[in-house]
Amino acid sequence: MELKNENIFIEKVRKGDSESYRVLVDNYKDMVYSIALKLVKNHEDAEELSMDAFVKAYEKIDSFRGDSAFSTWLYRIVYNLSLSRLRKKNLNTFGIDEKLFQVRDDNQKTPFEQLLKNEKEMVVHDAISKLDVEGGKIINLFYFEDRKMKEIAEIMKLSESNVKVKLFRSRKKLYELLSVSGELFHEI
Repeated sequence: MELKNENIFIEKVRKGDSESYRVLVDNYKDMVYSIALKLVKNHEDAEELSMDAFVKAYEKIDSFRGDSAFSTWLYRIVYNLSLSRLRKKNLNTFGIDEKLFQVRDDNQKTPFEQLLKNEKEMVVHDAISKLDVEGGKIINLFYFEDRKMKEIAEIMKLSESNVKVKLFRSRKKLYELLSVSGELFHEI
């Protein structure tokens, strides 16, 4: 949900109004937690990262220039904190919300068709997890979070052309990984 007139609240926070910051936190807490959880895949770490992100955003609110949306700026803070946490734990992974892979019950599929669809989704999930962290995150942002190239570039601190190249390469690698499992993608 987009907060109307969020710039008014941001200005109030800059002037020391902590209640206005509470409005921003309430508006973005689900997004922040979701981003952290997708990356660290641990509820406790995601909660801690969420709190850290809001504290850091509060401390750095004067550095928010308004060149991008507040949500993009906050997303970048969470993303960077999460990557730092992953580096500390020496993990080389990224998360994708499991809900993206849940099958919708349309009551028209046979159990076999449902099983086949589930297997296909597992193969796609597995293939995405084999991409490098940056490529997987770009795929995730572009396809699953419907972010625009410009926004992805801001979040990942890359140029738009670099994002396009990395997206192209990640799609190509994903295609190669999925081609190995191609037998699952033939219709019966």
